[in-house]
Amino acid sequence: MSFDLDKELSKAIDYFGERYGKADTEYRRLSVTINDKTFAETLVDEKNKIISVKLTATTKLSQIKYQIWHEAVHCLAPVQRVDTLWFEEGLAVHSALNAPHMKQAYKLVCLAELRSKPVWYAPWQSFKKLNATLPQIKRIHESAPQRRFDNITPSLIIEVFATCPALADELCQRLPFNR
Repeated sequence: MSFDLDKELSKAIDYFGERYGKADTEYRRLSVTINDKTFAETLVDEKNKIISVKLTATTKLSQIKYQIWHEAVHCLAPVQRVDTLWFEEGLAVHSALNAPHMKQAYKLVCLAELRSKPVWYAPWQSFKKLNATLPQIKRIHESAPQRRFDNITPSLIIEVFATCPALADELCQRLPFNR
């Protein structure tokens, strides 16, 4: 049995698009490939309107699906930056952990691994503090300039989630370039 990475990515994008607001349709996606780095990533060529999803998982289907469903969130509102806002990264981790296929046993494995990787764990912990609802996530996606999670501001987070300025500022931090 072979597993179609591109079909799974399309399925994940459609799923999250229904929940968080439709994906940007002006970009075309290249086939999913394997990354030469130690982490999965979504690379965006804004000039040519191309998205490239690169995974690191190659053998365990549960790991492959986690990475695909995580990167699908980044495909909804693509930007060329790799220093993702904590809001978007937290949403991507949250979404992958709660994807429809996610089994509780593997979720626990993911959580244990996440705890050892603060670059992804800290944004997810901050995102969880929002207690975000689907309508709120969709609203912030639709309200962000150019419908980009990357363009979310602290004031927009405060407006949509009725949260404190400190949490809004925290969620507008960026991931480091070096991971």
